[in-house]
Amino acid sequence: MNKIIKYALVGLGLFFLHQKWTTASSEFELVNDPNTLTYKIERTDKTVQLYFMIVRDKKTKEYVYCLEPGVALSNEIYEELKEWEYQKLNLKEEQLDYISKVAYYGYHYPGHNHIYYYYAAQLLIWEKIIPENWNIYYTDSLGGKKVEWFQNERNEILRLIEEDEEVPSFAGKLFEWNGVDPITIKDENEKLEEYHAINKNSITIKQEKNQLEIVSKNKKKETITFQKNEQGNPVQFYYREDGQNMMRQGTLKSKTFQIEIMPYFLELEILKQNEKGLPLSNVTFGLYSKEDIKNTKGEIVFQKNTCIDKKTTTSDGKIIFSNLYEGAYEIKELEAPKEYQILSNPIAVNIKKETTKQTINITNQKKTQNLKILKQDEKTNEVLKGVHFQIWKEENCIFDGLTNESGEIEIKNLPLGDYKIVEVETIFGYEIAKNPTFFTLNGKEKILEITLTNRKIEHVPNTKEQNNNQTFIYEKKRKYDL
Repeated sequence: MNKIIKYALVGLGLFFLHQKWTTASSEFELVNDPNTLTYKIERTDKTVQLYFMIVRDKKTKEYVYCLEPGVALSNEIYEELKEWEYQKLNLKEEQLDYISKVAYYGYHYPGHNHIYYYYAAQLLIWEKIIPENWNIYYTDSLGGKKVEWFQNERNEILRLIEEDEEVPSFAGKLFEWNGVDPITIKDENEKLEEYHAINKNSITIKQEKNQLEIVSKNKKKETITFQKNEQGNPVQFYYREDGQNMMRQGTLKSKTFQIEIMPYFLELEILKQNEKGLPLSNVTFGLYSKEDIKNTKGEIVFQKNTCIDKKTTTSDGKIIFSNLYEGAYEIKELEAPKEYQILSNPIAVNIKKETTKQTINITNQKKTQNLKILKQDEKTNEVLKGVHFQIWKEENCIFDGLTNESGEIEIKNLPLGDYKIVEVETIFGYEIAKNPTFFTLNGKEKILEITLTNRKIEHVPNTKEQNNNQTFIYEKKRKYDL
């Protein structure tokens, strides 16, 4: 940029640096314009007045912008710079971005084909690049006073640059999503039409003008990137050590912005277990709305007391009700294995966004029935106190005890099923029952009553007796092994 001022050159330019190192295919030339104006460069040390002229590509006749006011054009071939070599021009990133936008919205932008836009764009480029102690303005003659030329064109270019900086109102924001309703997002800045999504992944996006409707199939946070619709042709800079540096006009670098989608997927998990704390399968629950359930738009999706879903526990004792809305619900147990009691009252639960997954543990008790055993004399119905019984269910002894003063044994809340009664010891003077008594608790009655009798022994000696050379010993009680 620190080149000797010789005479003024002006040109159009592209905005992105080329991806390859090449040699320019043609030379640049001055254009004789009958409307040529003059401009004045004022510095702290001198004032120079120069003619304002135009530069173009000899072959394509495409106008280009020059980057330094008052630097001579070389007739030699120019080097086309790579993107990362634009520093040879001593341009900062902020300058590069600005002059790219000036050239884009300058000459040849739709509606900007008047030569005044060329002049205005060139002036804006120079004002950004030249040192702070320089001042450039146009004059109506070489000796005339300062004239504010092209002010409308300058303002229009600057307005478009300012609008270009504006992105949709929701850019950079995080949106929570309940995993059910589509997310509807409106752009209050009305810039969305200029963008399109470039990474949808598992996301479905419906875009209409300045509104989005988004649905995700993923339960994890998603980042969506939107890109401006321009394709972003690279700007081209042309460089010579001993001459003017130039740039060609092109499309702007594609601007991007991102939004994040955070799903919270409201779920209700039920863990069903039996009285021993083990998972219980084949239990059916219904999920009911305790109040009107509304979606995120405030619309009623389930009226009060609606059965929303029914599910049955699997071998792990679990069921999950998914894709729920916030609101008040009830869980009702509808079916259970025949030996288990069904819960008589519903369980209330409030689904809130703060707790995305709620888990409720529910224990089922087996159905029970009371048992009463009455022990009597076979003939007289006299109650027999102190008879020793055991009650077995499958391979487990669930009771071991004696009849009371009334000759009874009472056991409450026995689970339904098949049992057997074994008489372990009887009282003195009675025969013990040799075979067990089998019975079934089926829950049809509140109490199952079973009467058992013992036969009294007619002759019970208290001493040893000899009979056919055999000795019999009679004891007060007789005991049999099971």
